[in-house]
Amino acid sequence: MLIGLTGSIAAGKSTVSGRLARLGAHVLDADVVAREVVEPGTRGLAMLKQAFGSDILTESGTLDRRALAARVFGNAEMLRTLNSITHPLVVERMAERSAQWLSGHPKDIIIWDMALLIECGAWKRMNSIWLVTAEDETRMKRIMARDGCSREHALARMNAQMPQDEKLNYATTVLKNDGDAAALFRQVDDCYAAACRAAEAAV
Repeated sequence: MLIGLTGSIAAGKSTVSGRLARLGAHVLDADVVAREVVEPGTRGLAMLKQAFGSDILTESGTLDRRALAARVFGNAEMLRTLNSITHPLVVERMAERSAQWLSGHPKDIIIWDMALLIECGAWKRMNSIWLVTAEDETRMKRIMARDGCSREHALARMNAQMPQDEKLNYATTVLKNDGDAAALFRQVDDCYAAACRAAEAAV
């Protein structure tokens, strides 16, 4: 069974992902895979070099992430180009790993931990979509405390993403994270137990 786990900034997606891993789920982290698909010698890095030029590479031939970020910052067209290259590669790699794992462990739960699960279309591949939510004010305070930034900066980062209310339209399971960790973990544990039962019955 494939479960897509997503959430807006500072909602608590990473906390839920860690809990699911401890419960026994097989977690695939899209951020980790995104780095893998642009390593030296990969098709992804070659495509980025062709699209953005060789100055996004370091002297050793690895991707200079700061240079690339500076290139796309504030440029919607370049950001679309970047996403059109990297997103399909990430989804392809995660799909391959999921298929490989399920071939040997058909009753297992595979979690796609992916902030842009909905935006990149990967949600269509999932059996279930879990959305971690928190009130806007709660998320804003978390960003400010975590990053030491102003309220305005935190709000700008929140507004740069797909609205949380819009993501709710895609969710099959909503995990509310406005309380303490214990309350969140109770939700995660119950939902995971239900998913395990469903996966067992489906095989």
